[in-house]
Amino acid sequence: MRSYLAHLVVRGIRAVPHTAAPGKVLHIAAAALLAAAVSLAHADDREYDDPLIEVTQLMGAGAFDEALQRIDEVLAAEPLPGTAAEALYMRGACHEAMDDLEGAIDAYDQLLADYDWDFWADEARFRRGIDLYLLGEPRAALADLRYLARRTDGEPSPVVQLQIGACHEALGRPRRAVRLTVDALENLELDPREQDTWYRAQGHVVLGALLVRASEGVSLQVRRSDAQRERLKQRWELLQQAEGHFRQAGDLGQPLWTCAAGVQLGEAYERFREAILAAPPPRGLNEEQAGVYAAELEATTARYQHNAAAIYRDVLSFAATAGVDNPWTERARKRLEQIDTAPLFD
Repeated sequence: MRSYLAHLVVRGIRAVPHTAAPGKVLHIAAAALLAAAVSLAHADDREYDDPLIEVTQLMGAGAFDEALQRIDEVLAAEPLPGTAAEALYMRGACHEAMDDLEGAIDAYDQLLADYDWDFWADEARFRRGIDLYLLGEPRAALADLRYLARRTDGEPSPVVQLQIGACHEALGRPRRAVRLTVDALENLELDPREQDTWYRAQGHVVLGALLVRASEGVSLQVRRSDAQRERLKQRWELLQQAEGHFRQAGDLGQPLWTCAAGVQLGEAYERFREAILAAPPPRGLNEEQAGVYAAELEATTARYQHNAAAIYRDVLSFAATAGVDNPWTERARKRLEQIDTAPLFD
């Protein structure tokens, strides 16, 4: 399979704040790297077109609206098919940089409909697969990603394998997701290039989510104290492993996955508390003793809700500093509002 340098670069355009686009993030050097990647990709068959160099420069300056206008002008001039395919790919990249994933998918759809044979077709399929996954459509994303995996002689590239694993996690298929994600993440971390951090962060978030799922699969609905204690220990240990992966994701500094990791960790702590409160009380307690037990349990587990609230605040503080606002930050706001307005004790 061809190199995925191009979309590694596209992912990089979300790295640092850009004052021309409030609330967005832009890697200023990404456009130059994209131009270099395009030039290398086509050095053997055609000279890189000046109009697309101008588009790249506009993207590098964060002028995505202007870049889209220039792309429309290039396409209206009926360019050579290779140039048209590349322009459509750039259109998708502009929409992604503007957090318009639906617009990006439309561009990739058009590229694949008209130029399925072109070099940029596989690149567009990969981007479309990721965007569909991020929009909550993992089943549709798998069609593109599996197509790319089948086109390789051996194992698919780690980033394709990782996306397939992420889709399986989202579809509730933990066994497939664990195998694919662990292998992909190990391969990515053997060569930790800067542009791979988006994927590495995603891999840790996926593994964290899988461990949370495993933790919550340990039922506390048993009445024997020793069995309940053992299951609570198992559940806690899995949650701590999940937290380790979420924190590794945050350490990589990718805004989307840092927010995703924090919110999922906070919600896992909230559900951990809920599971403890829902567990049956020990046998032999009379009504008064059961009431005292429940009150003590409420007080003892309140720290998990406090932990969750602190994590949500950290997410929102980070997002404000990074200049991002995404579905995860909105989720953090809603969870924090519910925690702050709901009494811990009835």
